[in-house]
Amino acid sequence: MYKLYTYPNNPRAQKALIAAEYAQISVQLPKFEMGKDNKSPEFLKLFPLGKIPALETPQGPISESPAIAWYFAKLRPDKGLCGNNFFEECQVQQWISFAEDAFTKHYPVLLYPHFMPGNFSFQEQEAEKAKQQMKRYLDVLEAHLLHNTYLVGERITLADITAVCYIVPLFRIALGETFRSPYSCLMRWLHTCLNKQPFQRVIGSVQFCKEPLVGQKKSADTTTVQEKHESTTSQSSHVNGFSNELMDMNEWKRKYSNTDTRTEALPWFWEHFNPSQLSLWYCKYKYNDELEKTFMSANLVSGWFQRLEPLRKYAFGSILLFGQSGPPGSVEIHGVWLFVGQDIPKDMKEGVDFDAYEFSKLDPNNAKDRTLVENFFAWDGDFSSITQKPVNQGKVFK
Repeated sequence: MYKLYTYPNNPRAQKALIAAEYAQISVQLPKFEMGKDNKSPEFLKLFPLGKIPALETPQGPISESPAIAWYFAKLRPDKGLCGNNFFEECQVQQWISFAEDAFTKHYPVLLYPHFMPGNFSFQEQEAEKAKQQMKRYLDVLEAHLLHNTYLVGERITLADITAVCYIVPLFRIALGETFRSPYSCLMRWLHTCLNKQPFQRVIGSVQFCKEPLVGQKKSADTTTVQEKHESTTSQSSHVNGFSNELMDMNEWKRKYSNTDTRTEALPWFWEHFNPSQLSLWYCKYKYNDELEKTFMSANLVSGWFQRLEPLRKYAFGSILLFGQSGPPGSVEIHGVWLFVGQDIPKDMKEGVDFDAYEFSKLDPNNAKDRTLVENFFAWDGDFSSITQKPVNQGKVFK
Protein backbone atom coordinates (compact mmCIF):
# COMPACT_ATOMS: atom_id res chain seq x y z
CA MET A 1 0.00 0.00 0.00
CA TYR A 2 1.46 3.36 -1.08
CA LYS A 3 0.06 6.68 0.14
CA LEU A 4 1.33 9.95 -1.29
CA TYR A 5 0.43 13.12 0.61
CA THR A 6 0.35 16.25 -1.53
CA TYR A 7 -1.89 19.01 -2.87
CA PRO A 8 -3.36 18.86 -6.41
CA ASN A 9 -1.11 19.54 -9.42
CA ASN A 10 2.09 19.72 -7.40
CA PRO A 11 4.89 19.20 -9.96
CA ARG A 12 7.13 17.68 -7.27
CA ALA A 13 4.48 15.02 -6.70
CA GLN A 14 3.59 14.64 -10.38
CA LYS A 15 7.04 13.35 -11.25
CA ALA A 16 6.66 10.61 -8.61
CA LEU A 17 3.17 9.72 -9.84
CA ILE A 18 4.39 9.47 -13.45
CA ALA A 19 7.22 7.21 -12.32
CA ALA A 20 4.62 5.10 -10.50
CA GLU A 21 2.57 4.94 -13.70
CA TYR A 22 5.56 3.61 -15.64
CA ALA A 23 6.20 1.12 -12.83
CA GLN A 24 2.50 0.14 -12.92
CA ILE A 25 2.11 0.79 -9.21
CA SER A 26 -1.16 1.96 -7.65
CA VAL A 27 -0.76 4.98 -5.38
CA GLN A 28 -3.40 6.39 -3.05
CA LEU A 29 -3.77 10.15 -2.75
CA PRO A 30 -5.55 10.81 0.56
CA LYS A 31 -7.46 14.04 0.96
CA PHE A 32 -4.91 16.50 2.31
CA GLU A 33 -5.15 20.07 3.57
CA MET A 34 -1.83 21.87 3.53
CA GLY A 35 -1.22 23.87 6.69
CA LYS A 36 -3.46 21.61 8.73
CA ASP A 37 -2.89 17.93 8.01
CA ASN A 38 0.88 18.31 7.70
CA LYS A 39 0.95 19.79 11.21
CA SER A 40 -0.95 16.99 12.87
CA PRO A 41 0.91 14.83 15.44
CA GLU A 42 0.25 11.71 13.31
CA PHE A 43 1.83 13.26 10.23
CA LEU A 44 4.79 14.79 12.09
CA LYS A 45 5.53 11.44 13.71
CA LEU A 46 6.21 10.02 10.23
CA PHE A 47 7.54 13.21 8.62
CA PRO A 48 9.05 15.49 11.31
CA LEU A 49 9.60 18.46 8.97
CA GLY A 50 5.98 18.47 7.81
CA LYS A 51 7.03 18.76 4.16
CA ILE A 52 5.18 17.41 1.15
CA PRO A 53 5.12 15.42 -0.98
CA ALA A 54 5.51 12.64 1.57
CA LEU A 55 5.19 8.92 0.90
CA GLU A 56 4.11 6.02 3.09
CA THR A 57 5.44 2.66 1.86
CA PRO A 58 5.23 -0.89 3.26
CA GLN A 59 8.83 -0.44 4.37
CA GLY A 60 8.29 2.94 6.04
CA PRO A 61 8.05 6.69 5.25
CA ILE A 62 10.02 8.53 2.56
CA SER A 63 10.27 12.30 2.25
CA GLU A 64 11.89 14.67 -0.30
CA SER A 65 10.45 14.51 -3.81
CA PRO A 66 13.61 13.31 -5.66
CA ALA A 67 13.85 10.33 -3.30
CA ILE A 68 10.14 9.51 -3.70
CA ALA A 69 10.34 9.56 -7.50
CA TRP A 70 13.57 7.52 -7.42
CA TYR A 71 11.91 4.96 -5.13
CA PHE A 72 9.08 4.31 -7.61
CA ALA A 73 11.50 4.23 -10.54
CA LYS A 74 13.71 1.67 -8.79
CA LEU A 75 10.79 -0.66 -8.04
CA ARG A 76 10.79 -1.60 -11.72
CA PRO A 77 14.40 -1.62 -12.96
CA ASP A 78 13.24 -3.30 -16.19
CA LYS A 79 11.57 0.00 -17.17
CA GLY A 80 14.95 1.74 -17.30
CA LEU A 81 13.73 4.93 -15.61
CA CYS A 82 16.99 5.24 -13.68
CA GLY A 83 19.18 4.35 -16.66
CA ASN A 84 20.40 1.01 -17.97
CA ASN A 85 23.93 1.07 -16.55
CA PHE A 86 26.02 2.89 -13.97
CA PHE A 87 27.00 5.71 -16.32
CA GLU A 88 23.40 6.31 -17.41
CA GLU A 89 22.31 6.38 -13.75
CA CYS A 90 24.80 9.18 -13.17
CA GLN A 91 23.48 11.02 -16.24
CA VAL A 92 19.91 10.72 -14.95
CA GLN A 93 20.98 12.17 -11.61
CA GLN A 94 22.83 14.94 -13.45
CA TRP A 95 19.73 16.05 -15.36
CA ILE A 96 17.52 15.80 -12.27
CA SER A 97 19.85 18.16 -10.41
CA PHE A 98 19.99 20.37 -13.49
CA ALA A 99 16.18 20.68 -13.59
CA GLU A 100 15.92 21.38 -9.86
CA ASP A 101 18.47 24.17 -10.13
CA ALA A 102 17.24 25.61 -13.42
CA PHE A 103 13.50 25.89 -12.85
CA THR A 104 11.97 25.41 -9.39
CA LYS A 105 14.01 28.15 -7.75
CA HIS A 106 12.23 30.66 -10.02
CA TYR A 107 8.70 29.58 -9.08
CA PRO A 108 8.31 32.22 -6.31
CA VAL A 109 9.03 35.03 -8.78
CA LEU A 110 7.24 33.74 -11.86
CA LEU A 111 4.40 31.51 -10.61
CA TYR A 112 3.46 32.40 -7.06
CA PRO A 113 2.11 35.89 -8.00
CA HIS A 114 -0.39 34.02 -10.21
CA PHE A 115 -1.43 31.29 -7.77
CA MET A 116 -1.13 33.31 -4.54
CA PRO A 117 -1.57 36.98 -5.52
CA GLY A 118 -2.45 37.96 -1.96
CA ASN A 119 0.91 36.76 -0.68
CA PHE A 120 3.22 37.39 -3.66
CA SER A 121 3.28 40.52 -5.80
CA PHE A 122 4.70 40.51 -9.31
CA GLN A 123 8.14 42.15 -9.51
CA GLU A 124 8.93 42.94 -13.14
CA GLN A 125 12.69 43.35 -12.73
CA GLU A 126 13.06 40.16 -10.72
CA ALA A 127 10.91 38.26 -13.22
CA GLU A 128 13.02 39.46 -16.14
CA LYS A 129 16.18 38.47 -14.30
CA ALA A 130 14.76 34.99 -13.66
CA LYS A 131 13.85 34.59 -17.34
CA GLN A 132 17.35 35.55 -18.45
CA GLN A 133 18.86 33.01 -16.05
CA MET A 134 16.56 30.30 -17.32
CA LYS A 135 17.51 30.98 -20.93
CA ARG A 136 21.01 29.71 -20.20
CA TYR A 137 19.61 26.39 -19.01
CA LEU A 138 17.08 26.14 -21.85
CA ASP A 139 19.87 26.81 -24.35
CA VAL A 140 21.74 23.82 -22.90
CA LEU A 141 18.62 21.64 -23.21
CA GLU A 142 18.00 22.80 -26.77
CA ALA A 143 21.57 21.98 -27.83
CA HIS A 144 21.39 18.55 -26.21
CA LEU A 145 18.01 17.70 -27.73
CA LEU A 146 19.14 18.72 -31.21
CA HIS A 147 20.87 15.34 -31.43
CA ASN A 148 18.96 13.32 -28.79
CA THR A 149 15.35 12.22 -28.55
CA TYR A 150 15.47 12.05 -24.75
CA LEU A 151 17.83 13.38 -22.10
CA VAL A 152 19.45 10.00 -21.38
CA GLY A 153 19.54 6.99 -23.72
CA GLU A 154 16.82 6.10 -26.18
CA ARG A 155 13.74 6.10 -23.97
CA ILE A 156 12.04 8.02 -21.17
CA THR A 157 13.91 8.20 -17.88
CA LEU A 158 13.33 9.98 -14.60
CA ALA A 159 15.45 12.80 -16.02
CA ASP A 160 12.80 13.54 -18.67
CA ILE A 161 9.95 13.12 -16.19
CA THR A 162 11.48 15.56 -13.70
CA ALA A 163 12.39 18.21 -16.26
CA VAL A 164 8.99 18.07 -17.97
CA CYS A 165 7.08 18.38 -14.69
CA TYR A 166 9.11 21.44 -13.70
CA ILE A 167 8.95 23.17 -17.11
CA VAL A 168 5.22 22.72 -17.78
CA PRO A 169 3.94 25.18 -15.11
CA LEU A 170 6.36 27.84 -16.37
CA PHE A 171 5.31 27.43 -20.01
CA ARG A 172 1.65 27.30 -19.03
CA ILE A 173 1.66 30.44 -16.88
CA ALA A 174 4.75 32.64 -17.18
CA LEU A 175 6.71 32.06 -20.40
CA GLY A 176 4.80 32.93 -23.57
CA GLU A 177 5.16 32.02 -27.23
CA THR A 178 7.81 34.65 -27.94
CA PHE A 179 10.01 33.35 -25.14
CA ARG A 180 9.56 29.72 -26.26
CA SER A 181 10.02 30.29 -30.00
CA PRO A 182 13.83 29.66 -30.15
CA TYR A 183 13.43 26.22 -28.58
CA SER A 184 12.02 24.01 -31.33
CA CYS A 185 13.92 20.88 -30.25
CA LEU A 186 12.92 21.35 -26.64
CA MET A 187 9.27 21.80 -27.63
CA ARG A 188 9.40 18.63 -29.74
CA TRP A 189 10.79 16.70 -26.77
CA LEU A 190 8.24 18.26 -24.43
CA HIS A 191 5.26 17.29 -26.59
CA THR A 192 6.70 13.81 -27.16
CA CYS A 193 6.80 13.22 -23.42
CA LEU A 194 3.44 14.83 -22.68
CA ASN A 195 1.72 12.63 -25.26
CA LYS A 196 2.85 9.45 -23.47
CA GLN A 197 0.04 7.74 -21.54
CA PRO A 198 1.71 7.92 -18.08
CA PHE A 199 2.09 11.69 -18.47
CA GLN A 200 -1.48 12.02 -19.76
CA ARG A 201 -2.89 10.10 -16.82
CA VAL A 202 -1.15 12.31 -14.27
CA ILE A 203 -0.88 15.75 -15.91
CA GLY A 204 -3.60 15.50 -18.57
CA SER A 205 -3.69 17.66 -21.68
CA VAL A 206 -1.61 20.83 -21.41
CA GLN A 207 -2.11 24.19 -23.10
CA PHE A 208 0.79 26.61 -22.99
CA CYS A 209 0.06 30.33 -22.69
CA LYS A 210 0.32 32.62 -25.70
CA GLU A 211 1.12 35.55 -23.44
CA PRO A 212 2.22 35.32 -19.78
CA LEU A 213 -0.67 35.18 -17.34
CA VAL A 214 1.31 37.14 -14.77
CA GLY A 215 2.63 40.69 -15.04
CA GLN A 216 0.45 41.71 -18.00
CA LYS A 217 -0.72 45.31 -18.06
CA LYS A 218 -4.37 45.91 -18.94
CA SER A 219 -5.26 48.69 -21.36
CA ALA A 220 -7.01 51.70 -19.87
CA ASP A 221 -10.15 51.20 -21.94
CA THR A 222 -10.58 47.50 -21.07
CA THR A 223 -14.18 46.80 -20.06
CA THR A 224 -15.47 43.40 -19.09
CA VAL A 225 -18.60 41.89 -20.60
CA GLN A 226 -20.27 42.13 -17.22
CA GLU A 227 -19.33 45.81 -16.80
CA LYS A 228 -20.80 46.62 -20.22
CA HIS A 229 -24.07 44.94 -19.33
CA GLU A 230 -24.20 46.65 -15.94
CA SER A 231 -23.71 50.06 -17.49
CA THR A 232 -26.79 49.65 -19.68
CA THR A 233 -29.09 48.16 -17.03
CA SER A 234 -30.96 50.75 -15.01
CA GLN A 235 -33.05 48.77 -12.57
CA SER A 236 -34.00 45.24 -11.61
CA SER A 237 -36.91 43.54 -13.34
CA HIS A 238 -38.11 39.98 -13.97
CA VAL A 239 -39.62 38.28 -17.00
CA ASN A 240 -41.24 34.83 -16.83
CA GLY A 241 -39.77 34.24 -13.38
CA PHE A 242 -36.21 35.10 -14.42
CA SER A 243 -34.21 38.26 -13.87
CA ASN A 244 -33.83 40.78 -16.68
CA GLU A 245 -30.38 41.84 -15.41
CA LEU A 246 -27.07 40.14 -15.96
CA MET A 247 -26.27 38.02 -12.92
CA ASP A 248 -23.33 39.20 -10.83
CA MET A 249 -21.08 36.15 -11.27
CA ASN A 250 -18.89 37.06 -8.31
CA GLU A 251 -21.91 37.37 -6.05
CA TRP A 252 -23.20 33.99 -7.26
CA LYS A 253 -19.86 32.37 -6.51
CA ARG A 254 -19.85 33.89 -3.03
CA LYS A 255 -23.39 32.62 -2.42
CA TYR A 256 -22.43 29.17 -3.65
CA SER A 257 -19.30 29.04 -1.48
CA ASN A 258 -20.71 30.49 1.73
CA THR A 259 -24.32 29.32 1.98
CA ASP A 260 -26.22 26.05 1.88
CA THR A 261 -26.63 25.05 -1.75
CA ARG A 262 -30.17 23.67 -1.64
CA THR A 263 -31.82 26.12 0.73
CA GLU A 264 -30.05 29.40 -0.11
CA ALA A 265 -27.67 29.34 -3.08
CA LEU A 266 -29.99 27.68 -5.61
CA PRO A 267 -33.03 29.89 -4.85
CA TRP A 268 -30.77 32.92 -5.26
CA PHE A 269 -29.43 31.50 -8.51
CA TRP A 270 -32.83 31.03 -10.15
CA GLU A 271 -34.01 34.42 -8.92
CA HIS A 272 -31.08 36.17 -10.60
CA PHE A 273 -30.63 33.91 -13.64
CA ASN A 274 -31.15 35.76 -16.94
CA PRO A 275 -31.73 33.28 -19.82
CA SER A 276 -31.22 35.95 -22.47
CA GLN A 277 -27.70 36.73 -21.28
CA LEU A 278 -26.61 33.46 -19.66
CA SER A 279 -26.67 29.82 -20.76
CA LEU A 280 -26.40 26.42 -19.08
CA TRP A 281 -24.64 23.42 -20.61
CA TYR A 282 -24.28 19.75 -19.75
CA CYS A 283 -20.95 18.11 -20.59
CA LYS A 284 -19.78 14.51 -20.68
CA TYR A 285 -16.26 13.15 -21.05
CA LYS A 286 -16.09 11.25 -24.35
CA TYR A 287 -13.76 8.56 -23.10
CA ASN A 288 -15.47 7.48 -19.88
CA ASP A 289 -15.10 3.87 -20.99
CA GLU A 290 -11.31 4.25 -20.56
CA LEU A 291 -11.28 5.77 -17.05
CA GLU A 292 -10.00 3.43 -14.33
CA LYS A 293 -8.83 5.41 -11.27
CA THR A 294 -10.65 8.20 -9.48
CA PHE A 295 -7.49 10.17 -8.64
CA MET A 296 -6.35 10.16 -12.28
CA SER A 297 -9.80 11.25 -13.42
CA ALA A 298 -9.75 14.01 -10.80
CA ASN A 299 -6.36 15.13 -12.15
CA LEU A 300 -7.86 15.33 -15.65
CA VAL A 301 -10.51 17.74 -14.37
CA SER A 302 -8.03 19.78 -12.31
CA GLY A 303 -5.76 20.16 -15.32
CA TRP A 304 -8.71 21.23 -17.45
CA PHE A 305 -9.69 23.89 -14.90
CA GLN A 306 -6.14 25.25 -14.74
CA ARG A 307 -6.10 25.75 -18.48
CA LEU A 308 -9.35 27.76 -18.36
CA GLU A 309 -8.03 30.69 -16.31
CA PRO A 310 -9.27 33.34 -18.81
CA LEU A 311 -12.84 32.10 -18.21
CA ARG A 312 -12.93 32.78 -14.48
CA LYS A 313 -14.99 35.97 -14.78
CA TYR A 314 -17.49 34.58 -17.26
CA ALA A 315 -18.04 30.96 -16.26
CA PHE A 316 -18.98 28.66 -13.44
CA GLY A 317 -18.77 24.88 -13.62
CA SER A 318 -19.56 21.91 -11.40
CA ILE A 319 -17.94 18.65 -12.52
CA LEU A 320 -18.72 15.35 -10.82
CA LEU A 321 -16.85 12.06 -10.81
CA PHE A 322 -19.03 8.97 -10.60
CA GLY A 323 -18.00 5.42 -9.61
CA GLN A 324 -14.94 3.90 -7.94
CA SER A 325 -11.47 2.88 -9.13
CA GLY A 326 -11.49 -0.40 -11.03
CA PRO A 327 -11.19 -1.72 -14.58
CA PRO A 328 -11.68 0.60 -17.60
CA GLY A 329 -15.10 2.22 -17.47
CA SER A 330 -15.34 2.21 -13.67
CA VAL A 331 -15.22 6.02 -13.44
CA GLU A 332 -17.19 8.66 -15.35
CA ILE A 333 -16.88 12.43 -15.67
CA HIS A 334 -19.98 14.60 -16.18
CA GLY A 335 -20.66 18.26 -15.48
CA VAL A 336 -22.79 21.39 -15.83
CA TRP A 337 -21.45 24.79 -16.91
CA LEU A 338 -22.84 28.31 -16.64
CA PHE A 339 -21.56 30.77 -19.28
CA VAL A 340 -22.09 34.45 -19.97
CA GLY A 341 -23.62 34.47 -23.46
CA GLN A 342 -25.64 31.97 -25.47
CA ASP A 343 -22.76 30.00 -26.94
CA ILE A 344 -19.79 28.11 -25.53
CA PRO A 345 -17.04 30.74 -25.01
CA LYS A 346 -14.13 30.93 -27.41
CA ASP A 347 -11.60 30.27 -24.63
CA MET A 348 -13.36 27.01 -23.88
CA LYS A 349 -13.62 25.93 -27.54
CA GLU A 350 -9.99 26.72 -28.29
CA GLY A 351 -8.72 24.83 -25.24
CA VAL A 352 -6.87 21.56 -25.81
CA ASP A 353 -9.38 19.70 -23.62
CA PHE A 354 -12.54 20.79 -25.45
CA ASP A 355 -12.58 17.97 -27.99
CA ALA A 356 -12.54 15.43 -25.17
CA TYR A 357 -16.03 16.50 -24.02
CA GLU A 358 -19.52 16.47 -25.51
CA PHE A 359 -21.58 19.57 -24.73
CA SER A 360 -25.35 20.00 -24.96
CA LYS A 361 -27.34 23.11 -24.09
CA LEU A 362 -29.84 22.92 -21.22
CA ASP A 363 -33.24 24.62 -21.08
CA PRO A 364 -33.87 26.29 -17.69
CA ASN A 365 -37.63 26.19 -18.42
CA ASN A 366 -37.48 22.41 -18.75
CA ALA A 367 -38.10 20.71 -15.40
CA LYS A 368 -35.70 17.82 -16.07
CA ASP A 369 -32.89 20.15 -17.17
CA ARG A 370 -33.50 22.43 -14.22
CA THR A 371 -33.34 19.51 -11.78
CA LEU A 372 -30.13 18.28 -13.43
CA VAL A 373 -28.54 21.70 -12.90
CA GLU A 374 -29.57 21.73 -9.25
CA ASN A 375 -28.27 18.22 -8.63
CA PHE A 376 -24.90 19.01 -10.19
CA PHE A 377 -24.56 22.23 -8.20
CA ALA A 378 -25.56 20.42 -4.98
CA TRP A 379 -23.51 17.26 -5.71
CA ASP A 380 -26.44 15.03 -4.82
CA GLY A 381 -29.81 13.85 -6.15
CA ASP A 382 -30.95 11.51 -8.91
CA PHE A 383 -28.46 11.15 -11.79
CA SER A 384 -30.00 8.01 -13.28
CA SER A 385 -30.73 9.82 -16.56
CA ILE A 386 -26.99 10.06 -17.28
CA THR A 387 -25.31 7.28 -15.25
CA GLN A 388 -26.03 4.44 -12.85
CA LYS A 389 -22.85 5.05 -10.86
CA PRO A 390 -22.89 6.88 -7.50
CA VAL A 391 -21.28 10.29 -7.00
CA ASN A 392 -17.67 9.94 -5.89
CA GLN A 393 -16.47 13.53 -5.67
CA GLY A 394 -16.94 16.94 -7.25
CA LYS A 395 -14.85 19.86 -8.45
CA VAL A 396 -16.02 23.43 -8.96
CA PHE A 397 -14.68 26.00 -11.41
CA LYS A 398 -15.34 29.41 -9.95
